[in-house]
Amino acid sequence: MACSKYILTNTGSTIATFNYRRCDDSMWEYQVELEPNQIKNIWLINNTYSTANTTIVVNNQGAFPPTGPTPTPTATPTQTPSNTPTGTSTPTPTPSATQTATPTNTPTQTSSSTPTPTATETATPTNTATVTQTPTQSSTPTNTPTQTPTPFNYSFSLGSGDTQNAACASSTYQLYTTRSQGPTIEVSDELYVDAGFLNPAPDGYYSDGTTWYRVSGGAGEVTFKDDNGCLSLVTPTPTITSTVTSTPTPSVTPTNTPTPSTTPIPRYNYSGLCHDENDADLACGCSGTANIWTNSPVFSASTLFWSDATGPNTGNPNGYYAVDGIVYFVENDCGVGCATGSTLGFTTFCNATPTPTPTSTVTPTVTQTPTNTQTSTPTPTVTSSETPTPTPTFTPTPSVTPEVYNVIFTNNTTTNAQISDFFDISGPITLTNATGSLPVTSGQTLSADHGLTSNDPQVTILGSGSVTFTVTINGVVLYSQSSAIPLTIGVTNASAPLLASDILELTITN
Repeated sequence: MACSKYILTNTGSTIATFNYRRCDDSMWEYQVELEPNQIKNIWLINNTYSTANTTIVVNNQGAFPPTGPTPTPTATPTQTPSNTPTGTSTPTPTPSATQTATPTNTPTQTSSSTPTPTATETATPTNTATVTQTPTQSSTPTNTPTQTPTPFNYSFSLGSGDTQNAACASSTYQLYTTRSQGPTIEVSDELYVDAGFLNPAPDGYYSDGTTWYRVSGGAGEVTFKDDNGCLSLVTPTPTITSTVTSTPTPSVTPTNTPTPSTTPIPRYNYSGLCHDENDADLACGCSGTANIWTNSPVFSASTLFWSDATGPNTGNPNGYYAVDGIVYFVENDCGVGCATGSTLGFTTFCNATPTPTPTSTVTPTVTQTPTNTQTSTPTPTVTSSETPTPTPTFTPTPSVTPEVYNVIFTNNTTTNAQISDFFDISGPITLTNATGSLPVTSGQTLSADHGLTSNDPQVTILGSGSVTFTVTINGVVLYSQSSAIPLTIGVTNASAPLLASDILELTITN
C-alpha cells in the first residue's frame, strides 16, 4: 500500500477533527483532534484521509518513503587534460573517492555507475560505485498480529446524562455509528454502545462538550441536535426572590446525614403589596403595604404563601392583598413557625359588591280640616321616613376567581414561527378548559389544562429562521436557549411524564 506524508494546519478558532489510516501499522485513527493554529505531521495510506472541517489546510508532501535514493556526499571526479594528439585524447582519471553507503531508514536501491566525462564522445566509466544493497527497515510489523477490521466505521467520545446540563458536564461515553451515517452525528442517525451494533444507545442526552444531542424512541435514534448548545445552556436553578434577601445561605458541609429527598418549593417575593389583615376594602384602598412570598412567579397563579424567603414563617402572611384591581384572601392556616405555606381562600375584584347609598325620603302630607267658619286651613304634616342604611360589609360570595391553568403556551415572535403540536409517546396530549388553540401563532397565547401524560412529552415549533424558547416547570426554568426552527423540544427531565399537578409554561420570542 502506497503511503504519503501530510502536514495539517488548523486555521480555525475551534478544535477540528479528522480520520486517517496510519501507514506504519494500517490502523485507523478516528476523530483525531487538532487544536486551533496547531500543526501536525501524519503518515498515512493514500486516499484514507477524511474530515468534515473546512478549517484544516492540508500540505501533501508526496510519497513516503521517497522513491529515489537518499543523496550521499561523493567526490566529484576532475578531468585532467593531456597533450595527446587530436582524436586520441586520453583523459587522466582522477582517483575516485570511496563511496560509502550510509544506512538510513529509507529503503535505497542504488544501482548507479557514475560515468567520468572524457574528451571523446565515448563515456569511459572511471568511478564505478559498487551496488550496495542497504538493509531496508521493514515498515510491516513482523510479530504484530494482523488487525482484524472492526464492524464499525466511526466512534465518538460523548458525555451522557438525563438533562442537557448533565450531558455537557459529564465524562466520556463511547458510542458508535455506521460509515453510511458519515463522520458527524446528525438528526435521525442511530447510535450504539457496542462496535457490533447490537445495543442501541439508551434514551437521554449526549454531548461532546459543545453540541448536545437528544436520543429517544428506544432505538438509539438522534431526534434532536443543538450545535453549540452547551455554550448557551442555563443551569436550572430556581430564582428565589426578585429582591435582595438578607437570609444567610447555609454552607454546604459534607456530613453522613442523609439528604432529604424532597425538593424545597421555590418562593418568589412580592414587596410593597397593598394589604390589610381584616378588611378587603382597606386592602383595595391600599391603607397599608406588606411583603409576601408565593410559589409562583405570577401572583395570580400562586396557591401557597409565606412571610419569609426560606424556612418557617417568622410572621403570619394571612389577610387581604390587592393586586391589579383584584383582592386575594390568604387563609390563616400556616402562621408563625409553619413552613408548608398558607393557602389561598378566595379572590374577587375590588369593590365587587356595590355599597348601598343612604337616602332620606321626606313625604309631605296635606290634611284639610273643615271648621264652622268654612275656613280651610291647610295643616302640613311632615312625616319623615328614613330608610335604614346597612353597614358596608365585604361580601365574598359573588367573587370571580381567575382561572389557573397548568399549560401556558405564549408566542411573542413577530415572524412565522408557531407552536404547532403538543404530544407524548402515545400521541397528542388532550387539553381541557382551553382559551385559544393550537397552533399558537405570533402574538397569541394558549392557556389550558392537561392531565397525567405518557412518557416524553414534547412540543413542536414550526416556521423558519430561529427562536429563543424558555421552558418552565412549576416555576423553575428547565432551560432557555436559542435554536433554528423547525424543532421539537422535550419539556421534562429524562423523558418523564407530566403529572396532573405540573404547571408547564413555554414562551418563544425572536
